Amino acid sequence: MSAADPTLNKIALTSSDKLPPYRNDARKFLTLPNELLTIISDAIEPGDLPNFRLTCRTLNDVSSKHFGEKRLAHRRFIFTEYSMTGLMNMTAHSVFGPCIKSVLFGTHCLTNNLDTLMKAIDSLKVSDIEAMVILRKYHTCWDTRSRFYADRRLSRMLVLALSNLRVLGNQVALGVFNDVPDGVRGLYTRPLSGYGSEHQSRTLPFVKLMMSNVSTLNVMFASCNVVGFSPHRIVLDLSESGIDMETSHAFDSFMLGNSGHIPPTIDACIKDRQTKTYVSSSQSSLSLRPRILPGDIWTEPENRTVSNVSLNVVFRTALAAAHFRRFRMDSCSIQADGLLPVLRRFRRTLQVVELINIAIWVGDKFDASRCVLPVLCTLRDDLQLQELVMDNVRAYHEDYYNGGILVANGRSWYGQQQIRQGLSVFIDSGWDDSDSDEHFKKSLSYIEADCQLQYADYVDMHKPEDTDYIDFLQWKGSREEALEEYKLEYEEYKLKRGRIREVMAAVEALRP
Repeated sequence: MSAADPTLNKIALTSSDKLPPYRNDARKFLTLPNELLTIISDAIEPGDLPNFRLTCRTLNDVSSKHFGEKRLAHRRFIFTEYSMTGLMNMTAHSVFGPCIKSVLFGTHCLTNNLDTLMKAIDSLKVSDIEAMVILRKYHTCWDTRSRFYADRRLSRMLVLALSNLRVLGNQVALGVFNDVPDGVRGLYTRPLSGYGSEHQSRTLPFVKLMMSNVSTLNVMFASCNVVGFSPHRIVLDLSESGIDMETSHAFDSFMLGNSGHIPPTIDACIKDRQTKTYVSSSQSSLSLRPRILPGDIWTEPENRTVSNVSLNVVFRTALAAAHFRRFRMDSCSIQADGLLPVLRRFRRTLQVVELINIAIWVGDKFDASRCVLPVLCTLRDDLQLQELVMDNVRAYHEDYYNGGILVANGRSWYGQQQIRQGLSVFIDSGWDDSDSDEHFKKSLSYIEADCQLQYADYVDMHKPEDTDYIDFLQWKGSREEALEEYKLEYEEYKLKRGRIREVMAAVEALRP
């Protein structure tokens, strides 16, 4: 049978015609407009959902537990009926409900402040009639939200959602996020949003929000008390705007309760623009890490400065009452005089300190050791540590290059004797600074090459009988003398580093 035999085309056509219709249309299904997909999904009976998923592999994938764990584990919502309905449906879902790991609620709502709205309307250059229409839309949104609060639908829906999570047995983090940061925003950041944010503003020409007149944390904690639900962690995502006093009081009240101490079953995470501060009550640990937002391009530790502002403002009473045994900083930088208060505040209870991939900013680029010395002395003299980890800890100044001056690298010490002796080596003899050896070698090579080059240039252009030849010989002698002195300095440095390595090796050999 030839390749052009019409029987083949007939067979192929007949085979295609016999495919079930849903197989032919499956790959086209997701090309439908989102509005139609939503209508179709809403019309599907729960019992038909398995068959509905079979019409398209993509639909099957987004209905699986793997999809839920990857895309739905950490969600944000706002206090509107539309958003809270989504939360209730999600927590009641047999597949997606168990995937939920954290739920955050927005602290802001659409404003009803007339001055704010009129300024925004004036910038649109619209007519008075159009301005009144916009004001009525905002007024309607405000009334709808007020009724939603007043008739306690918000509380009932939140209680039902938390009840679903309690039945599922999820370890869930609860908290709030600032959806409208104050001040001038960074170049690479954008306001946070929650599920339902676009829905509530879909008919508005602009979005102007204000701090909610109902404390988001108070509503959340009250619902937790009704249900008897204990969140695994409390999260405050503050972005750039800090924390208002009402939220701060609600946080302290819940974290401390009647005992005046952080309960051992609750952890906390505070996020501001630069810093993520973790408190683990169960492990009695405090951790500072940098916050990297989407679009941030400066991710080196020296460019990720953390601060102890959160320790002074956000945690306030809660942290003052805590007894941390472990402190960790990871992949960030901090001012030398900013690290000291943290170490000294918990000096009576700290047993473990971990400084990993840290840049310590110094004020004097010519005397970095003087700036870092108080930190090392505090670790040695003021704390009773049982474990100290210092890995890739560097002194840094804006005029330094190659990541700054290495203070400690790969150091893990255990027991007070080993820790104190190891720190004494750093304090009395010098740091790990492996870059200095390379610096000496480069400088030595540069001086030698410079002397040879200048000598060759002079010989090419002058003769021994020239009158300035004696001056040249004197200059050459002084350069060679300086070179020999530098070589001696380098040899002394190598001997000193050798002795330090021997002493440090003896320290490393100690057992707790």
